[in-house]
Order: sequence, then C-alpha cells, then structure tokens
Amino acid sequence: MRWLLVGLILTTGCLGELEYELVVPEASRPGTGLQRDDLDSEALDVLLLIETDAECFRTAQSDVRKWAAAGNHMVATCAYPAAFSFKAFAAAAGLRSCEECNLERSLNHLRSLVGEFKVKMHELAPSMRLPVPIASIVRRYVLEEVEVITRAFQKLWSNEALHRWLQNPMELSAAALECARLAGERRRILWWRTNMMTSVEEFGLGHLVELLAPRSDFLLTRQGALEELLGGPPAAGLTLVEVGVHLARLAFALLGTHQGLFYIGVDPFVYGESTSLESRKQQLRDLGLSPEEDGGMGAQELSSEVRRAAEDKLKFFPGRAKLLAVPSVDAAALVPDQSVDGVFIDGDHSYLEVVKDIDAWEPKVKPGGFLSGHDFGNHRDVARAVLERAAEFNRTVHLSMDWFWYYYL
Repeated sequence: MRWLLVGLILTTGCLGELEYELVVPEASRPGTGLQRDDLDSEALDVLLLIETDAECFRTAQSDVRKWAAAGNHMVATCAYPAAFSFKAFAAAAGLRSCEECNLERSLNHLRSLVGEFKVKMHELAPSMRLPVPIASIVRRYVLEEVEVITRAFQKLWSNEALHRWLQNPMELSAAALECARLAGERRRILWWRTNMMTSVEEFGLGHLVELLAPRSDFLLTRQGALEELLGGPPAAGLTLVEVGVHLARLAFALLGTHQGLFYIGVDPFVYGESTSLESRKQQLRDLGLSPEEDGGMGAQELSSEVRRAAEDKLKFFPGRAKLLAVPSVDAAALVPDQSVDGVFIDGDHSYLEVVKDIDAWEPKVKPGGFLSGHDFGNHRDVARAVLERAAEFNRTVHLSMDWFWYYYL
C-alpha cells in the first residue's frame, strides 16, 4: 500500500508540461500517445470534466508518503478513482481516433481496467482509517460508487451491445466515452460526499451525521439545486426568499428562467467595521474593481454600489421581484407565516445569526416547502446551526454539491 501512489503516478504517464493532459498513453492502445490536440470536441468536453482529477495527482506527487500510507482514505476516495477515470478516458479517446480498431482487444482492455479498478477499490475500502461516526458511511459511499461505475462499463460487453458494436464499431467509442464521463462525475461525487462527512466530524458534529443525506447526483451549483426544489420552470405561483442578495446574480438567473416565480430578496447592504478586509476586497472584485482601484471607497459607498447593482438586475422583472433592504429578522416580520414556498439563507454566517435566520424564516414556509442555505461544509457555524435545528425536530438535512443544504417542512 505504501508505494501504491508511486505506481499510480508512474503508470499514468504524466510527462512533461502536459502532465495529466497527456491522458495516460499506456492506458489506451499501444502506441496511441494521445495528446490534447488529437481530441475532438466531444472528447475534449469529457476531458474538461475529469481534469479536476489532476488535483489528486498533484497532492500525491508533493507528498507521496502521506498519500500512500496504509489506511489513508484519500487513496480510495480520490487518488485511485482519479487514476481510473484518466485510464478510462484514454481508452475511450483512443477508440475515437482509431480507424480500424480490433473490437475484441479494445473490449478486453476496457474489461481489464474495470476489473482491476473494482478489485482494488474493494481492497481499499475496508482499510480506510476514519473516525468511528463516519467510517461505515464513507465505506458505503466508496462501494456504492464502485458499483455505479462498473455497472455502466459492463453494459459495453453485454450481448446486445456486442451486436451493436459489430454493426458499427464507432458506436463503441461513443459509449465508452460516456462511461469515462460518468467515471469522472462519480469520482467527484465520491470525493465531495467524503469531504462533507469528514468536515462535519472535524467540526465536532460527528454525533449528528445520521441526520445528513448527501445526495449522490451530479448537481454542481446552488442555482441547479434551487431550480430542482422549485420544480423547474416556470415555477408558476411559487415564491422564493433569498436572505443575502449581494449583487442579485442568483436572483437574476432564477427569475430569467422561471417565468412564474415571485422573488423576495433580503439584504441590509451594510459593510461596516465588522466586515473583514477579505470580504471587502471580494465585494470590490465583484463590482469589477480591484482593491487598488477603489479610490478610497468607504463602507457606505461600497454598500450603495452593491445595492444599486442588485436593484438594476431586479428591474428586469417588474412585478415579480421585491427587495427588502433591512436586516433579516426585520424582513421576516413583514412576511406572513406559511406564505412562501422556499427560503435560501446565505447571509451572515456566524452561528447566532444563522440561528436567528432559521428561527425567523422557518415559520414563513408553507407545509411541504423547504428551508435551504449555502456554505454548510465549509463553515462550522452554519453546519452547527442547521444540524442542531434538525436534531430538535428530527429532520433530515439533504446536502448537494456547492455546499448547499436544505430540509423540508
């Protein structure tokens, strides 16, 4: 196990400047030597997805002993699945550039890759050393993803599929590329779900992990998660509250695609002494200014500029958007109980303020609606406030990618 990552790095063929972009030459047909310039647009699209796997290799190369140590869960949840996703991609991309491929040899190669992956992952899963509250959960995640990935590839050599490949060998390359895409997606999902569990444990909230339900689908953004919770366009007759409007980018996107949605934005637009220097710099960057170009912009002026930017976006949706430029709790007092379909909380992330937001806005949601928010796994105070409320009422907290959390009322 100690030298597992050394072997992974050597066998992935990360050479020269291209490194991972060389996409594992020996994983495809002998002598293929694929490079980025050889790939068509569909293959490049898949490569863009799985390029995030390179972070696993960079970390491995910088600290091989740490990553290859027996029991390190990162090997099973990131490094080894990353190596497989590149090998699968190289094999699929190689088929796309092959004019007279040997069908049997290509399928045997893919079958060998998948078989090796499944065996190794089943060896790695039980060896992971993890805190007791999350150990069995993460092991289950690993084995679930192994089954999803292997089942997808196994369809390539079913009797029905073999008949199709014989009739049109190029269909095999397209199907193999889709499998490689799925492998890249599932690796990212596995790593994300693992990170959520380990973060909660590190926050000292491991005793509450049973309340969590990290989703297993590839839903990348909070916008995508909210669109799903709203039932997709047109969201006719639905009302969404966003606490923490900032520049109203999320509001603009949702209102633009959900023609029946009514939106209430809540933000006091206050950037005073309590605002951190980094937060202030981020506000300036969001406005298209660098900290050096702000011309000495004061907190009040900055607040006004951010608010104006938000108001300008909401003007595109007359009669469908309302902005309450007051503190969250004060805004909630203006909204009738059980009158909105969902609330998204992304304001002050301190523990007491998140608790206040939940207390204030939960009664405003209709039965069957949802309360949601941002930055669950990267802010301890957010996770604590949400989990404590969930524990009090025995609710399940669903988690999605992009640090998104929600539960139903």
